[in-house]
Amino acid sequence: MAADILLAWAQLASRRSPHARAWGPVESMLEAATKEAKKVQSRLRDLLERSDQLLDPLRDPLHVDAGLNRWQRNDHEEAYSDWLAWILEQLDTREVLKSFRRRFDYT
Repeated sequence: MAADILLAWAQLASRRSPHARAWGPVESMLEAATKEAKKVQSRLRDLLERSDQLLDPLRDPLHVDAGLNRWQRNDHEEAYSDWLAWILEQLDTREVLKSFRRRFDYT
């Protein structure tokens, strides 16, 4: 996650040598990046929580490490798309539309 990367860079700044040159501009940049990363991280957590609520009793697929599944390890997008297509093929039209929160009219 990008927010984690920015936080890691901010932590690296605290380990710099006392003999280093002026770090003022870098510290300002890291401070700003850290604040922004925390905001983004908080917003993403809120969205993930909301997604979990909408998918209840299931959880958002982002909780799963797809890399643990051997057939998704190398071709993530293609394998995920094939897997999703297979699941949708198992459902009738009404179930597909319901899964995507759409109404089905018979008119």
